[in-house]
Amino acid sequence: MPKVFEFLGYFPFESNALSLRDQVKAYRIREGLSLRRMAKILGADPDTVARWENEGRLLNRVLLKKLKSLGVIRTK
Repeated sequence: MPKVFEFLGYFPFESNALSLRDQVKAYRIREGLSLRRMAKILGADPDTVARWENEGRLLNRVLLKKLKSLGVIRTK
């Protein structure tokens, strides 16, 4: 997918929403990562990443810090 976005010159799924769920999913798609690969980068379970994308809840402060350091999520 990253090559498609490069060809288009923009990320067509980008939203201005600041929800955790939207930011995690947008980052994963933009970077061309599978749930499994994203989970491996974060040291999390793929089901956990799927839960973030579907439910928007994140309970682990360590993983939240990792998401922030990678630039996956923005703070208000």
